[in-house]
Amino acid sequence: MRICKKCILPDTFKNIKFNEEGVCSYCIKETTVARTRNVTDEEKSRLAVNMDELIETHRGKQQYDCAVGFSGGKDSTYLLWILKEKYKLNVLAITFDHSFMPDVTLKNLNDIPKKLAIDILNYQINTSFMEKFFKYKFENYTKKTKEVFDNVCADCSNILEGNVMRLFPGWD
Repeated sequence: MRICKKCILPDTFKNIKFNEEGVCSYCIKETTVARTRNVTDEEKSRLAVNMDELIETHRGKQQYDCAVGFSGGKDSTYLLWILKEKYKLNVLAITFDHSFMPDVTLKNLNDIPKKLAIDILNYQINTSFMEKFFKYKFENYTKKTKEVFDNVCADCSNILEGNVMRLFPGWD
């Protein structure tokens, strides 16, 4: 299996291609969400100010300044890095172990929090429940495309968020 040298996406990911250096087409492409949605520089600046204000409102009020869902992928890893290094926040990384993670993901989940010196909470749900959940989702999803993965990922995020809210009442 070939894996992107920048983001760890495997060659089995839908429509992925690799350049000579082993970097995937998703890392190379020029299209970003901001460009696709025509987010202006003014809007980016306004959102950055809002983010700064939100951070300062909550900094130092609890044991952790923020909690971040950490999948072990490039997006959540980058978010952890930004919050820890740029904003100097005390971050709690929260993982959702659904028992179906590739080895490279497990390695990232172990290594990244150590490198960033942040705490990590690993939330694991009963494996038999997750097996039934995934089986149901894949057997009953009408379109057998990338959308099924997006849908399942969103469902797992909702499961994690609901359980984190139970663990940390008042975090909203």
